[in-house]
Amino acid sequence: MTFSKSEMRGEEHGLPVGEVETSGGAMEKSAQYRRILSAAAKLFQIKGYHATSVREIGDRANVSQSSLYYHIHNKMQILVDLNLQFMNRLTPAMTKTVNREAQADLKIASIILEFMKVISKYQDEVSAVLRERKSLPSDFAAKFQTQRDEIDRMIDDVIRQGIAEGTFGEVDVTLARLALAGMVNWSYEWYRPGGELDPDTIARVFTSIILNGLRSRPELSPLEDERVPREELS
Repeated sequence: MTFSKSEMRGEEHGLPVGEVETSGGAMEKSAQYRRILSAAAKLFQIKGYHATSVREIGDRANVSQSSLYYHIHNKMQILVDLNLQFMNRLTPAMTKTVNREAQADLKIASIILEFMKVISKYQDEVSAVLRERKSLPSDFAAKFQTQRDEIDRMIDDVIRQGIAEGTFGEVDVTLARLALAGMVNWSYEWYRPGGELDPDTIARVFTSIILNGLRSRPELSPLEDERVPREELS
């Protein structure tokens, strides 16, 4: 799913342009509008989308209300643009990773690392996007979901590649992908810049956990093992 230039600008919703046309034809956001998006993402992360006012966004971005409304029509445009910005960062990185010539386990490691790069560098933005998905207008939500589905498909294809290569066991592809995405995505909640765990270390640990699971051959789980007392599983 791609977006037309009018959709990228929000024109279908009567939203003014928060972007400028370069001589090369690419859409680039002004430095001031990028500052507005960054301020909004932080406030959405702290207070939530619905509890944040447009005036608070302007104050945090250090722009006047007139300058703010030059770039935006309403708060919803900011949320839509944050989602668009997030997908435009993640999708190309995922596409490049899964399309390169490499074994599936190396691709899985790269996928996890790319996720962690985006989450660690743009944590406020990721938080706003993942927490406020249900706040999007239905038409935009459907388009962004289509892009997310495409990323899911790419990860599924890598897992299937690993099964075909014999690198991975006969795992449930959907459950394996959900485990990977859930583990990595949730790090936006607890990752702390400058903390004991840097993004590369987190990515290596996550990769080890996921690959050890994918590489293992089918065995009895505790839920199936009759040697485990039932009360220990309840």
